[in-house]
Amino acid sequence: MEKILIDIWADIACPYCYIGKHYLEQALSSLPANEQKLFKIVLHSYQLDPERPSQSTTNINQHLLTYRGMTVQQLDDMKKRLNNYATSAGIHFNFDTALVANTFKAHQLIQYAQEHGKAEQAEEELFEAYFSSGIDIGDVENLSLIAQKIGLNRTPIEFFSQDKYKVLVENDIANAQKVGVSGVPYFQFDKSIAVKGLSSVESFTEILKGCVLKNKNSNFTETAFQGQACSLDGGCH
Repeated sequence: MEKILIDIWADIACPYCYIGKHYLEQALSSLPANEQKLFKIVLHSYQLDPERPSQSTTNINQHLLTYRGMTVQQLDDMKKRLNNYATSAGIHFNFDTALVANTFKAHQLIQYAQEHGKAEQAEEELFEAYFSSGIDIGDVENLSLIAQKIGLNRTPIEFFSQDKYKVLVENDIANAQKVGVSGVPYFQFDKSIAVKGLSSVESFTEILKGCVLKNKNSNFTETAFQGQACSLDGGCH
């Protein structure tokens, strides 16, 4: 039986992408085991800040205050809101140690991991490294350790230097515009339902159930939902 695709565009630097990943996982786990097996997740690359230097020692708090023009109050309000979401998602944000970095190489790692059925593991490790552990995910050696942690044995030079994985990242970013992605996270279910931004576990669950029903009958129409997201202007709202 052909799998029901869940296409996800995300960037490691997007907190809503991390939260949304866990909300979707919670929704999937609420389905009966036989229905969970109907779905296949395909991860797609997206960059919110492609011009960012490849490595960085800039803390995310400083970045938002200095380069994004946030006030201290706005930053505190944003962190409080995100931490509330994080608690319900079962994850942890440590904004005091998080380092802003270019995510292109991290996306190359995810593309490589996807070939080996480990893209979701790679993405999870990258999110945790970025938002919780204060690890510079623009650094090739750090990415190498993450690759080894999930059982990918090739050295960084072997896949970071290959045009193949650069092209896969670039193609995903280009295709995002064709699909209509203007911010992340962006979820597309069964090529027929788009969720633009963060959605609740309950909404994800209903969409998944609808996809299962669609597979049993064809009375299902294309729909779009809008939630909180991070956009190319640098904002997360």
